[in-house]
Amino acid sequence: GGLGLCTKATLKDGSSVAIKKLIRLSCQGDREFMAEMETLGKIKHKNLVPLLGYCKVGEERLLVYEFMEYGSLEEMLHGKTRTRDRRILTWEERKKIARGAAKGLCFLHHNCIPHIIHRDMKSSNVLLDNEMDARVSDFGMASIL
Repeated sequence: GGLGLCTKATLKDGSSVAIKKLIRLSCQGDREFMAEMETLGKIKHKNLVPLLGYCKVGEERLLVYEFMEYGSLEEMLHGKTRTRDRRILTWEERKKIARGAAKGLCFLHHNCIPHIIHRDMKSSNVLLDNEMDARVSDFGMASIL
């Protein structure tokens, strides 16, 4: 994504995760960064991509997320999928994805304390899991970079 490079990694137990190496855009301090990551790591909703962990070594900052099997909605819509051949989404799938993304945003806007405004909602920030459920990603990132 625009906030950093993302790669797939396989853990010792065989599960897959996505690791994002952040591009440093601000002079946020280490304590602020770690406090923000702790807060973001506690936000749980079925339509949000969960932050599983983070690491800061020197100036390098890495975030570990649950891996989303189908990639982004942008990839699916424009034929850039990494795991499956391009296919046309059915209207039912499109409605399911739109509802899921809306539920994720609604949770961020109304149920998080403090409320989180996404600030960069777009098809590349809607990821699709193995059930084709929408998961909003990169929420809260505008304020931490």
